[in-house]
Amino acid sequence: MFQQRLLWVTSLLLGGMALLIGRLIWLQVIRGQTYVDLSQKEFLPPGHCTETVRGRILDCRGKELACDQPTFNICLHYKLTRLYDPRYISVRLAERQKPKKRQQTRRELNRQREQADELLENLARLCNIPLEEIYNQIKQINDTLFLMQAVQARKRHYQSLDIPYPQEPNALAIWADFVEQVPNPKERLQRIFQRESAVWEMDQPQMIIPNVSEDVALTVEDRLIGAWIGAGRGQRWISITTGKKRQYPYDDIACHILGQVRKVPQFLVNLTDSGADPSLEELQGYRRGDRVGEWGVEFLFENRLKGQRGWIRYGPDRQVVKQIDGILGQDVTLTLDIELQRRIQQCLCGDNPQQPRYLGAAVVMDIPTGHIRALASVPTFDLNTYYQKENWEFLNLAGRDPLKRKLNRAIYKNYPPGSTIKPTLLLGALEGGFISRFSHYECLAQREGILPGSFCFQRGHGLVDAHDSIKRSCNYFYIDVGRHMRAANVIAYLKNAGFNQKALAWPEGIDPNQRYGSFHETPGVLISNPSPTQLKYICVGLGPINSSVVQIANSMATIARDGDFMHPTLIQNPKAPVTRRPISNSPQNILFVQQAMRSVIYDMDGTAVNAFKPLSWPKEQVALYGKTGSTNMECLFSGYAICRDGRALALAVVIEDPDGTGGAVAAPIAKRIFDVCGQLGYLPAPQIPNPQTRISQ
Repeated sequence: MFQQRLLWVTSLLLGGMALLIGRLIWLQVIRGQTYVDLSQKEFLPPGHCTETVRGRILDCRGKELACDQPTFNICLHYKLTRLYDPRYISVRLAERQKPKKRQQTRRELNRQREQADELLENLARLCNIPLEEIYNQIKQINDTLFLMQAVQARKRHYQSLDIPYPQEPNALAIWADFVEQVPNPKERLQRIFQRESAVWEMDQPQMIIPNVSEDVALTVEDRLIGAWIGAGRGQRWISITTGKKRQYPYDDIACHILGQVRKVPQFLVNLTDSGADPSLEELQGYRRGDRVGEWGVEFLFENRLKGQRGWIRYGPDRQVVKQIDGILGQDVTLTLDIELQRRIQQCLCGDNPQQPRYLGAAVVMDIPTGHIRALASVPTFDLNTYYQKENWEFLNLAGRDPLKRKLNRAIYKNYPPGSTIKPTLLLGALEGGFISRFSHYECLAQREGILPGSFCFQRGHGLVDAHDSIKRSCNYFYIDVGRHMRAANVIAYLKNAGFNQKALAWPEGIDPNQRYGSFHETPGVLISNPSPTQLKYICVGLGPINSSVVQIANSMATIARDGDFMHPTLIQNPKAPVTRRPISNSPQNILFVQQAMRSVIYDMDGTAVNAFKPLSWPKEQVALYGKTGSTNMECLFSGYAICRDGRALALAVVIEDPDGTGGAVAAPIAKRIFDVCGQLGYLPAPQIPNPQTRISQ
């Protein structure tokens, strides 16, 4: 009997030993490497992102218009900011059941709050910013981290119930669902502030004052760095991190085109420094504190400019275990010449024969390529101070800025083209055979029609032929042209010439919604079925027809190209596709319209002859062509210059001046712009400078 029991016990012991040996072989031999990898992974230092640099925006001569500049950011730790969160304070006190413990906790929190108050007061003084602004930033930090902890608490709630975690579209929906799941406010707060709901961002520096100077950073480092959290020695309340800010070296020049960057919104954030290896898709995304284009070129080419972060993880011996190289942001090159843009803005802002500061826009375009060399809109604003609170509110809040400085008057605003539309309409009438080059009209004063205040109505031009109709700008001649062409043909030809359609060409792959979000480019207005009265107004560029300044300039470039229409572009690299289509098949008709436009400047009774005296070039060297226009609220001039050596520029100027005329206000400014183009090499240097209209250097 005893031997039988001994046998059973021995068998059990041997079986147990066999199981242990088998398990040991499983762990150390079969699965050994797996567990070695897991254990090593636990002791590996966490990986982190490597920074990239946002691409530059350059002008056509390679000058930097927007670039990243190193800077310093002052940050606070969440263990300080939460002292100003009443939700956190209430939970901390509620954790203490005994009154004595609760009182001790209250005293400790009050002591830390007093230390924090003193620290923040000194920080505000050293950085010369209002203390209230720091408190507002602290509230934003607390609210953001509170919501992130709430997300974690909600996930844990669903895990505890062992039911699927429902996805919600936004933060409001997430919070609403959590409130429904945990309706008791005290219980909800306790769950949010539990250790298990903590997020890694709580241990990261929270930026409170961005982009401080090196002097300020060093002063803060000297006087404030070293303030510790409570009695511990783990992390400081305040720290300084290096960063980048977007710098615009030319301040307000081309501000409407370049655009601006802002803090990335939370819904776009998909990358953290939690230590987990990110995917390539995550590295292409954003993390908190990043910048993203808000409008203009910065927004339109965000994917090209932003670049991609890298990733690096070191082993215990500081050897690289895993590395993904970052990709620098690519540059974007504009067709603009920033110096030409600057000089034109100066001209519109007072450096002109009339002296006043105008509201309006001017566009200069290279005729052979369609490249826009200047696209000026005034008034302007400084991109480098745009986000200062008072400036931002002034520019963006309704009713603050009566001059609407943020409005891009060259692309977005609709203007009646006035008489600048007449060369295009004359070409259409000749092309369609509705009139001939020898057609004439008797323009008599007091004749029934439109514009009682016009020269036609007050005095009349007498007998006017097609050539004179451009040179002397006879309205009644074009009312008669519209009668011959009929409405459908007038509308069709103007649309074919580029009116009532967005003018600019963009590189391939640019989404139309992105284009609109960047520049809000207008297609203009041109009704399809005008009444006879409306047609009269359309034929003189008024009433139910409006266009952008770019469209007006491009209509001149089309005539200068002998009737070849092409969409102009602002972007040189990446390159936009170039397509051409003719709006004229008759060299004789084109030449006739061109000669009529030339007479506007050179003939004694041309509407711009006085504005262009003295001529800056002999007509054999640089031939000038133009057309003036006047509406109830604007003065206009459009035209172009052709050099003997092949250089050619088109321009359009629109000045918001209800009391002036195109010949007296817009044409002198256009002459100044032509002179500037000569000084910068786009035309020959002016040979006959006018000392009274000297261009500022």
